[in-house]
Amino acid sequence: MRSVLALCAPLLLLLGCLAEQSTDQNQTVIVETETEGDTSLPLSLGQIRSTANTPGPTLVVFETTLPPEASVQLRLNGNLEQQIESGTQCQVLPAVTVCEDQINRQWPIMFTSGGDYELQLVAEKAAQSRTLTAQFSIPENACMESPQLYQERMQPTLQQQCGSCHIGGNNAASVFSVNDAWSQMANALVNRGETFYQSPSGQNPGHSARPLTPWSEDYRLLAEMVWRAERRFECINQQSAF
Repeated sequence: MRSVLALCAPLLLLLGCLAEQSTDQNQTVIVETETEGDTSLPLSLGQIRSTANTPGPTLVVFETTLPPEASVQLRLNGNLEQQIESGTQCQVLPAVTVCEDQINRQWPIMFTSGGDYELQLVAEKAAQSRTLTAQFSIPENACMESPQLYQERMQPTLQQQCGSCHIGGNNAASVFSVNDAWSQMANALVNRGETFYQSPSGQNPGHSARPLTPWSEDYRLLAEMVWRAERRFECINQQSAF
């Protein structure tokens, strides 16, 4: 059902994108949106980021602005994908507490097949509601099996960036070793979950090294491998772009 946003020419033609930037394998797109409902609720879609030309499901990041203390749904082609409570974002100062009147939120979604998609954000707060709609397209490319993707793409990255600690018989190697076979690494990915790529990117405390930049190609690759391991993903008969 899901698919990736390796957004490029097809998206530009279908959506009338306002801007597109490409750095190496990473692509950023800003799309046109339509909104309806209570205009007092801040609700917007900014950049849509993805990584192109990588063989596997694509992690797409939607950057949005949401009203505080609201219930917000993200829907794809009419199907509920995620639902959150936006909460508040406040700063406690010596004499006063200042709260933001809008919340910046990133929604990472994994897509496993190409096609045309409609994104809807629905925000509800008390008796108020507002809906944002945008259209985008995702091309289809061949998918690489997990063991091959690990050996050819992920393991060299781990060896280069993590090999100084995650090898041998030290404490870091008890979490994983850069020389682990895929079967061993798959278990480590399931056990560690999102911390596997969030901790070395500085998004979670407790990891002194910072070898990853959030949403970089290496970050996205590790995120997909976690996703594959947790869902026992097989790309037989799958068509997708990463």
